[in-house]
Amino acid sequence: MTAPRPRRRVSLLIGLIVTGMNPTIIATWLLVVTTLYATGWLEPSFLVAPAFAVGVLFGVVAWFSILLVVGQRLQNVITDQRRAMLMRSLGVLMIGGALYVAVKLVSEL
Repeated sequence: MTAPRPRRRVSLLIGLIVTGMNPTIIATWLLVVTTLYATGWLEPSFLVAPAFAVGVLFGVVAWFSILLVVGQRLQNVITDQRRAMLMRSLGVLMIGGALYVAVKLVSEL
């Protein structure tokens, strides 16, 4: 059973407000921008900043849209064991990315 349209809009608005008021969003944003600047992947300019923000917006929307579509289609196929393996795999991928950035940072010191 699907929720009525007005309920979805209210839920979306509440989600946006809660996310916007979350102080960790600012800390995460600063961390990402600082890391990208330090590694040379992002240049500090007034033209690059809005493009980066729009890219992040579209990337986040695309990522969660893909997760929702795949999750809906596979909700009866993915067992708890497979879900745990997927989460571990994504964790390893994130750790690998962090190690790459750390090695690059240390090698440039």
